[in-house]
Amino acid sequence: MKMYNSALKGILSNIKEKPCEYHKEDRCTILTWDLWQGDLPKDYDDCDVFYTEAPFPHGFGHFNEKAGVDDERQYNEMAELIYKKVIVTGKPTYLVGGKTLINAMPTCEFRKIKLSGRNCTVWISFWNGAESNAETTEQLTAQLGHQYNCMGDFMCGYGQNVIDFVQNGGSKFVASDVDSRAVGVL
Repeated sequence: MKMYNSALKGILSNIKEKPCEYHKEDRCTILTWDLWQGDLPKDYDDCDVFYTEAPFPHGFGHFNEKAGVDDERQYNEMAELIYKKVIVTGKPTYLVGGKTLINAMPTCEFRKIKLSGRNCTVWISFWNGAESNAETTEQLTAQLGHQYNCMGDFMCGYGQNVIDFVQNGGSKFVASDVDSRAVGVL
């Protein structure tokens, strides 16, 4: 069963969420981390690739509310923070999101891709030498599992993408989300 933490209507979940702040095993590190608070955690130093599916503008408030975030965050700030904290690492980065997010970032290569499990088309941007011709995000995480050792996902939700990565050959992952209950599902 695939698990997606989604703001889309009609995608229901009966998954029990228990908070988790930090958990580490041989092949995985999962933690609660807020992009707005502090630098990229040192745990991500082990990653040789980043992949994340950022929230869309219409879901941004939903995820923040679910995580208990009640400050005055603006959606466009997210683009700046992703760039300043993740993309500047120089590691290949795949960022799935909407056109609003991509337009708020410095110029990059991007194209459409099918969002697996959610039956919609989205945009993927490529940074620091990242490239792929995958038609779906599931195909892309499988390709990354064959190509890289450790994937980082800093907006992991329930973690389906890092699970797909290791099931397709990736050795380990580091995953975080602002919502400790979503991290607890992973």
